[in-house]
Amino acid sequence: MGGFGNQALSVFDVTNSRKIAREQNKMEAENVRTGIQRIQQAQQKTEELNRADLRKELATQRARFGAQGIVSTDGSSKAVLDGLRKQTEEAINDNRAASNRQVDDIGRKISNSRRLNLLQESYDKPRRMYGLFRQSIRNIPLIGNF
Repeated sequence: MGGFGNQALSVFDVTNSRKIAREQNKMEAENVRTGIQRIQQAQQKTEELNRADLRKELATQRARFGAQGIVSTDGSSKAVLDGLRKQTEEAINDNRAASNRQVDDIGRKISNSRRLNLLQESYDKPRRMYGLFRQSIRNIPLIGNF
């Protein structure tokens, strides 16, 4: 009789561990979503700041050119302004690439974690079944009363 109780407890442990694993997966997924949102928000904020700095720098350069009597839409003054725009766009693109790498890294970590969880579960299942089998055999008397 004691063997059946142990088997029932083992089945309960298996069910309980699966429930805990699902809850952990949900919490991990929420943490991932939050982390990705933070990365995206930081990237967007940096992009906005870069564009604001560009507008200020363009206005400053135009004012300098105007003070010197140089038209800012022709020749080398236009090249200077275009260079500022290009630098800002490169900085924004670099920031986007870095953010995308961070998000990709998170995705790879989650994928690896899920793969490891599946491997662990596939390993644990036969081990638990063997444990149940072993417990049930212990309760069978080898020498019976005939």
